[in-house]
Amino acid sequence: LTPRELLRLQGFPEDFELDSNYSQARKLTGNAVPVPMVQSVIKEVVDVVKRTEVAGIGSKA
Repeated sequence: LTPRELLRLQGFPEDFELDSNYSQARKLTGNAVPVPMVQSVIKEVVDVVKRTEVAGIGSKA
């Protein structure tokens, strides 16, 4: 994969640029946390918390 393809897979915008060689680009993109994945995880956590609150699970009576 090219550095651009690696960046795309990680959710980086098209105009994002890396000033590094291929090996460094692989390491940098491999260590990145994909923003779309984080957004999905956070959305699910928030949804579970909301459902839990609505159902009254875990509330002290």
